[in-house]
Amino acid sequence: MFATRIAVRVHSGRALQRLDIGEILGIVLAEYGDESTVSIGLMNLVERRQVERIVQFGVTAIDSWFLIVEQAPSGEIVRRKDLEAKVPIGGLK
Repeated sequence: MFATRIAVRVHSGRALQRLDIGEILGIVLAEYGDESTVSIGLMNLVERRQVERIVQFGVTAIDSWFLIVEQAPSGEIVRRKDLEAKVPIGGLK
């Protein structure tokens, strides 16, 4: 049986403070069951560039503080925007 591999990639350590990891795990387990593995880490440079945009010189907007990605059995990496939308974003703890 193939265990689904899920990665939660956060923009920064400060962004990690805004996320309820327990809520994310609950959403992922509800979607995939207990035959899944979840890793949490910082976005790499390529991922950060996908979620950032320059508003004006010296000002960068962040469109998404985190990504949830799934590695399909074929090896393809798929972003799960539907699961991202279910995660509540709170204030800093």
